[in-house]
Amino acid sequence: MNSKKLLLAFGSVALIAVAWFYFAPPYKPPRNYPPLADAEQQSMDVKLFNELSVKGSWPPHYTNERRQELILNMAKQGFEVADLAYQLLDVKYGMSGRHWLTPWEWGAYRHLRDLADRGDSSAQCLAALVIRRWQLSMTDYEIYVVRAAENGQPFCVYKMGGLLMPPDFPGQKTVLDEHKGAEFMLLAAKKGVQEAQIYLMNSYAHGSRGYPLNIGKAKCWFSLAEQADTGATLTERSNLDWLIQQAQEKGIDVSDRYDPNQWCDTKLTDSAKNKDRKGP
Repeated sequence: MNSKKLLLAFGSVALIAVAWFYFAPPYKPPRNYPPLADAEQQSMDVKLFNELSVKGSWPPHYTNERRQELILNMAKQGFEVADLAYQLLDVKYGMSGRHWLTPWEWGAYRHLRDLADRGDSSAQCLAALVIRRWQLSMTDYEIYVVRAAENGQPFCVYKMGGLLMPPDFPGQKTVLDEHKGAEFMLLAAKKGVQEAQIYLMNSYAHGSRGYPLNIGKAKCWFSLAEQADTGATLTERSNLDWLIQQAQEKGIDVSDRYDPNQWCDTKLTDSAKNKDRKGP
């Protein structure tokens, strides 16, 4: 009798699980989306993924509430992917620390996959982030990163750089190529991806990952990363200040400045330095 009850209970749980994962209610968008100009959508695309890459809250300005408001405001202006990001990632309260999607969230996820499979590069990149967040399928994660990067989506250009650099993950099909990965990182940084800009800042500040030690370029990339205005550079500033101090103590010249308008590739002259007072 006990074994029959056990089997019955197990069967019930299995049925509930099947219903949970495969019979999610149809997705209903929370609003109508007015058409967006291409330039507006591209700007929101960069801003959305920069905000999604930031974890934590730094009061009084860079709070979770501010991030939620920014993302929902993009959705209200017509950027549907922002709504899906709000529903499927750790933006709204109650998501962080959870290890499963509700049936309603599965509906939103399927709608996101549909947008991605129809060629929306923002949806493709968001699908990759959602898949990784919920540990759904690293094979699908890689597929969407590659597709979005091929379509020029800025944040997934950065993620593609990561796929090309070691270590790879089990089953990864993308062949490692550090030189090509560095090219993707630079391209993403030029597209305004804050994480890529911080990556370059740290690489030059440490003289690591194949980059020469160059405090001037590190400071330049930091100044560009600050423009994203997400709060992520608050912790990076103290780290950079400490590395600058360490370099000075070793007798390394840290006075060089590079032009952020030239992607930190051109050294500023003395006259230009006097006009450019920004940066750490």
